Amino acid sequence: MSADEKQEAGKVLAAISELDGKLNGRTMGQFIWQESEKAGIPPQRITLFRYEKTKERKGETLTERLQYRAQREMYEQEFNTIWEVQGEFHPLSSETVERIRHLIFHQRPLQLQRATVGNCNIYPDKKRTAMMRLEFQEFRTLQVINNIRIDERPLTPKERQLLLSMANDPGQLNNKGRISWATVAKALGIKSKSLNYGEGETGVIGNKTAQAISHSIGIQGWNKLGKKEQLQLVEDLLSMNNKRALYDRLVNHWKFAPWNDNIKEGSDALKLTMNEQLEDGYGKHSLKAIKAMLPHLREGLDYYKAVEKIGEVESITPSIITVNDVLLKTEDVPNVANPIVQKALYEIRRVVNSIVKRYGKPAIIRLEMARDMKSSKKHRAEIALQQKANRQKNERAETELLDYVKENNPNFGLQTVGSGMRSIKPADRAKYKMWKYEQNEQCPYCQKPIGINQLFSGEAEIEHILPYTGFRQNYMNTLVSCRSCNQN
Repeated sequence: MSADEKQEAGKVLAAISELDGKLNGRTMGQFIWQESEKAGIPPQRITLFRYEKTKERKGETLTERLQYRAQREMYEQEFNTIWEVQGEFHPLSSETVERIRHLIFHQRPLQLQRATVGNCNIYPDKKRTAMMRLEFQEFRTLQVINNIRIDERPLTPKERQLLLSMANDPGQLNNKGRISWATVAKALGIKSKSLNYGEGETGVIGNKTAQAISHSIGIQGWNKLGKKEQLQLVEDLLSMNNKRALYDRLVNHWKFAPWNDNIKEGSDALKLTMNEQLEDGYGKHSLKAIKAMLPHLREGLDYYKAVEKIGEVESITPSIITVNDVLLKTEDVPNVANPIVQKALYEIRRVVNSIVKRYGKPAIIRLEMARDMKSSKKHRAEIALQQKANRQKNERAETELLDYVKENNPNFGLQTVGSGMRSIKPADRAKYKMWKYEQNEQCPYCQKPIGINQLFSGEAEIEHILPYTGFRQNYMNTLVSCRSCNQN
């Protein structure tokens, strides 16, 4: 787990513990009913209830309103209690009860859905390879190493090999799986300011798979395995979805220590079976493509030159593609695992079809795939400042609107967020922000002032700059105008 994931998991466990203490012998159903009655609201999901937690920070006492969280065992206990009580009035056979329990609580083990893995950018008939494979780990590391410059010169073969050896040594990596630039400079015997590297890189990315496995079996345990054994162990961890079968193979074939109640820290085999630090996800290329590029990367070539060496890669260089005689259909859009990419593909389909309908079929479409550039440190800082300003605007708008409701309009449409708490609806808050901070409380068309009572009485409306029917709802595509201006 990453540091953020561990922090989030800690919050969830704390919320579960808080709820467990509040139940105090009650079932979840009883708790929800009684808390809803107390707040004067209809019963609702447990995550919509809040509890307060105070903490000290820099001499200030801060109060957080946090969600309750329930764990699976609480729901199972609720089920058992219901059947114990209702069994006296509506007796059912134990087989029927177990069948109902199975229908409610059974979860199939997660399996790799091969069909959802995208195709390779270089060999389209091959599937992309898993990031945890050792070949991918070396491929990724070499791309960073080959982009490093000392002043203006590239690294020598000896310098590249030194950094690659360090990247493959779990003991040399920091907690983010990298070798810091300070460590790189020290190893190369140069000053840090002489190093030139890719914008946004925070160090040389190391072998995160070796690091994750070493957390289970120790660095010595990993290093004593030969290269072929390391590859085979990773293959077992990747391909064996059945945890019990994997555990048995780790004990019987790999001879890792089995579970023993006397070993407090657990066994190597069990820790490796339950290892959550191995990288998820897939790279852009298949194992075949990576194996073809690795010899060229080891010689010091950058990624694009390595691609040129193996040929066959028209998909990432400027190319000319003829358009089909028919419009793109939904089924023409490939299925990809990333939902954001999938949405973008459907949007591209809509745009292309709209162009073809209006202007006819183009003779050619030229595609140029530019290399993705990471945001600079300055740009990231600007984004962070903008996000902070947006949060402050949201908080200010929420406070001002709640004050308005309290003083002038108690019947204003608020939403309930749990335990009787009332909150401004996101759409109303966005409308208020636009009116207050973007438009200076004026209609952009007639320049007449719009009062806050007009804003929410129907006298002012949301105007779509580009017609809503042709474009998705978007804050940047809307403004607030007088009703008469909008309709005219």
